[in-house]
Amino acid sequence: MRRAGLRWWPVWAIGSVLGLLLTAWFSLRAGGAAASWAPSDKVQHAFGYLLLSLWFLGLVPRERAWRVAAACIGIGVLMELLQGWLTITRQADLLDALANAGGVGAGLVLARLGLDGWAGWIERRFGRAA
Repeated sequence: MRRAGLRWWPVWAIGSVLGLLLTAWFSLRAGGAAASWAPSDKVQHAFGYLLLSLWFLGLVPRERAWRVAAACIGIGVLMELLQGWLTITRQADLLDALANAGGVGAGLVLARLGLDGWAGWIERRFGRAA
């Protein structure tokens, strides 16, 4: 999954684990319904998976973008299935899974527009200091 030339791989790996843990926590915590001040539940799903997919798309070569997208969609479907299986206060929702996939699709579009190289850009910009 490593993008060629990334020197700060341990940092990116820790961020990846934290992102996956946050995704699971937000997906599976009890009482996870949208707050009254927050945007719609579906917007929250789409935005969360947009961020998740952009994170991983910044760490892999462009040729692997479709694999990353498939994995992120798979995570979204898994989270919905786990909601239905593990908790009483949450339920699996096909529309949530579709919103997750929509966020991943938006992430793919943004990646193709140039955001897929964000990790390399950060390393080049801030990694020169000695």
